[in-house]
Amino acid sequence: MIAWNANNRQTVKMLIDKIGKLTGIPLQVHNLLTEEILLNTLAYTQDISAYSYATEEIRIGSTLVLIVKGFSQKGKDDEVLQDTLGLVYNILKEYLKSQAEIESFSKEILDNYQTINMLYRVSDALGNIQDVNRAASIILHQAVSITHAERGSVLLLNEDSNTFRVAASHGFASQELREMQSIPVDLSETLCSEIIKTGKPLMVQDIKSRPDLAVYSKGIYKTGSFISIPLYSAGDLKERKIIGVLNVSDKATSESFKSNDLKLLNALTSQASVAIANALTLNQLKHSQEELEKTLQELMTTYENLEKRALIIDQINKISLAINATLELDTLFEKICNYAKNLTGAEDATVYYKESPDNKTRETETLTTTECESEDKRFEHLFPLSEILHKGKVHSIDNPAPDSHILLRNGTTLAIRNLLGVPFFSKGDAIGVIAVVNKISAQTFSDDDIELLKTLGNQAAIAVDNGRLIADQKAMFLDTIIALAAAVDAKDPYTHDHSKNVSLYSKAIAEEMHLTDQEMEVLELSAVLHDIGKIGVPESILNKPGSLTHEEFEVIKTHPDSGVKIVESIKEMEEIIPYMRYHHERYDGKGYPTGLSGEKIPLLARIIAVADTYDAITSDKPYRKGSDHEFAVDVIKKCSGTQFSPEVVEAFLKSSTCKDRELETVMKP
Repeated sequence: MIAWNANNRQTVKMLIDKIGKLTGIPLQVHNLLTEEILLNTLAYTQDISAYSYATEEIRIGSTLVLIVKGFSQKGKDDEVLQDTLGLVYNILKEYLKSQAEIESFSKEILDNYQTINMLYRVSDALGNIQDVNRAASIILHQAVSITHAERGSVLLLNEDSNTFRVAASHGFASQELREMQSIPVDLSETLCSEIIKTGKPLMVQDIKSRPDLAVYSKGIYKTGSFISIPLYSAGDLKERKIIGVLNVSDKATSESFKSNDLKLLNALTSQASVAIANALTLNQLKHSQEELEKTLQELMTTYENLEKRALIIDQINKISLAINATLELDTLFEKICNYAKNLTGAEDATVYYKESPDNKTRETETLTTTECESEDKRFEHLFPLSEILHKGKVHSIDNPAPDSHILLRNGTTLAIRNLLGVPFFSKGDAIGVIAVVNKISAQTFSDDDIELLKTLGNQAAIAVDNGRLIADQKAMFLDTIIALAAAVDAKDPYTHDHSKNVSLYSKAIAEEMHLTDQEMEVLELSAVLHDIGKIGVPESILNKPGSLTHEEFEVIKTHPDSGVKIVESIKEMEEIIPYMRYHHERYDGKGYPTGLSGEKIPLLARIIAVADTYDAITSDKPYRKGSDHEFAVDVIKKCSGTQFSPEVVEAFLKSSTCKDRELETVMKP
């Protein structure tokens, strides 16, 4: 469930204030989980006790979370009230959905850290063990511990591939255990045969529900719920083969195994397979293993103190949210700088990120976000970045020379008392450094500070590899835009596909004008949202069957600026604002809202103007049937140089929109 925090409350309050200001509708949002009621400014300043009202319910899944109530004077503004509630519903629904996904992602991060912690323990326990049975016992102990299973076993295939030997077991009676270990186990007599056939993990919550497997539930141990996972040899996917099976059965709590148990065991067996397969050759990797043990021991120290864990997990939550809300690395690193400075009690903090293999770095400071020049050597005498990145080790300076200082990007200098630099890694390579300067409350930075910066570094590394998440966020953003545009188009049944059509026609023109991919993306968003401001225009005007009066047309002319007001507070939409605002400007300067002319009108707005007009002419209206393609083209040609940009008209006539329609005309019988 979504936490109703100050940020969510402020966002909802700002939304209903803006929409109330735009539509003139007093609004109230009632949070049923906290019993908190938010009112927009109009609801505060007007006596709404005698007003009529309508409501919308917003649910997350099956849970009723918010009730949105809109007020209007009885008999007045009923249509605007319903449209306003619909707009608020759509935006809040998408907002709450995105917040729920953010919280789900944060939980996933914590689950992943639990998995990593478990893997650290296993890696540390395995150490340089060369005995396969000992390695199997350690792995099985961890598997039983994390799943709370009553019994478990590690069975390894013999050379004949038809029998198993028991490498480790847990929870079996001594006599039966001796029998299992004394002779090979026929593959066909065990559940493992199913795993060998498919090569995939198998989880069964109740063996009684699987008659085909019930034959294996025999003897003194009546298996109810179990998980069996194949163990693979080392090597690439094409060469590796199954070497055994890890089994756990029957939880001690009488519950069935869950998907999280399977997830943890999958992570464990990925490492277990390598440990078992490499046990006989581990002596050849002794030196590398010693380095790995040292690194793992340092990482394990982070998890030995419960208080440290709680602090780190709290920061992981915050940083995860920052990563989810940030698309640019510069902005993300600036946030990490602030976390580093506040957590370690430093005067300032800096992040260096190696952009490419040639060791060029980009710098972000808490006082500025200006990019560091590649030849900048101002840290070289105090802070050897190349050496830190090459060795991947923590670097600290205490009590430097009296004249030691850092020149900040704003031109001021900061005298150095002490300095700490901690590298962060991606796929085993150091890719950047987090540095903090001058401990405020103590003389030197502590081991705790180092561990905190390592944790921040892990998050920085995650951000670098987070392209898929960013792509998902863009898709979610585009869905929101489409939903907003659909809310406008839905007001007029005759133009329900107008935004989509204008977007398609605009892109066809842009392709003829050879716009860049970035320009095409911005154009598509602008075209989809170009009429969003009509959400505040009464349907009686939008769907009027006859000519509009002067007053009604003045209302229509407000929709570009109204649309801008709706989206101007959304950072991701800043780039499309000019094209939304100016798509009704004319080339001769007689358009609205500002009367721009010629090349002063942004190119993308000029493209949308032609596409908008073409769709308007060829679409059915309440008062007339849409005209044919030839008529629409003739109108656009005649208006070239007056209403429309000649350059855009020429591209339109060459575009696929015209070619396809002309081909359809020729093909008609």
